[in-house]
Amino acid sequence: YHAQLRDVVENVRRHYGTPELPFVCGGFCEEWAKKNQPASDIIMDVIRSVAAECKGQYIETGDLRSNNQKFGSGDEIHFCREDLRELGRRYFDAYQKLITP
Repeated sequence: YHAQLRDVVENVRRHYGTPELPFVCGGFCEEWAKKNQPASDIIMDVIRSVAAECKGQYIETGDLRSNNQKFGSGDEIHFCREDLRELGRRYFDAYQKLITP
């Protein structure tokens, strides 16, 4: 998975002719991730590693709630609307850091 994710980032950058194209990624909903350990931990470690290798930014998501946590809907894999907005702000802030010299 590590090599495949790194290849995706490098191929997109090569395709657009932009070796420094920003790469921003983040973690899973904590509720879902905890229920899917240790696999989710392994995947998030790989994502963090690739972000570092590709000079990208990894966004922590452990404090963001799922729809289930917010509404009791049973949907533990998707972030609730409020926290999805916060995730978007974090992604934008990370993007800004990557493009600002």
